[in-house]
Amino acid sequence: HHIISDDWSMGVLVNEFIQLHDTLVCGEDPALPMLRLHYRDYAAWQNARLLADGMAVHRDYWRTRFAGEIPVLNREYSGFYNSMDGGLGSLRLAIKALRNRSTRQSKWNA
Repeated sequence: HHIISDDWSMGVLVNEFIQLHDTLVCGEDPALPMLRLHYRDYAAWQNARLLADGMAVHRDYWRTRFAGEIPVLNREYSGFYNSMDGGLGSLRLAIKALRNRSTRQSKWNA
């Protein structure tokens, strides 16, 4: 139930939610542009890179680095972290920032 994402991807996600919301509010049929690339394209690209000769050096480095027994990380446990306090607030801030950005961009493009 948690999502880990980078800033660019979150921007795309939030922007698409805003577009869908705005079209539904106006009574229009929601439509997002077709994707130029799909996950399968990324997976094929990644597999080709992983199988390339140049990756053998990197693969060998990490296999050597992690060979043997994995060390135990002893950290003090301080209880559960409740992310619900800031989760929705962070999303609201992201949406507000995107709307402000889009307003500023429209002024510049006008």
